[in-house]
Amino acid sequence: MTQFAKGESGNNKGRPVGTKGASSLMKEALNDYGKKHNINTSQAIIDNIVAQALEGNLSASKMIMDRLSPTLKPMAMPVTLPERMPKNLFKKGERILSLVAAGDISPDIGHELLSSITMLLKAKESSELEERLKALEGLQEH
Repeated sequence: MTQFAKGESGNNKGRPVGTKGASSLMKEALNDYGKKHNINTSQAIIDNIVAQALEGNLSASKMIMDRLSPTLKPMAMPVTLPERMPKNLFKKGERILSLVAAGDISPDIGHELLSSITMLLKAKESSELEERLKALEGLQEH
């Protein structure tokens, strides 16, 4: 059961309509400053960061490098499992553990495969419970 009724928020008042967030306020302040001093504030900030980086400021250098070449996220390679995997999900899990132990698949891939089996088991369990509940409800109607 949820804490709030449908359509009811935990923060009914919330932020008033039209109230500006910090990001909007900052943009407005930069625009106002730029108009007042007749400069492009965004370009001035970029120029300042580049100058600091060229002077050896590691934080400025890191900021620039993070924007130029974002951190790569690892991607798992496709896994080929033996053709004769057990049909039973529990036995399949045991087989995956033995493949990890033997070094045939990496522990992180084994973990992902076991997590997938766990999700399948939970889905199967939920489906079976739903069917049993419908059957019980059908019995009570008669």
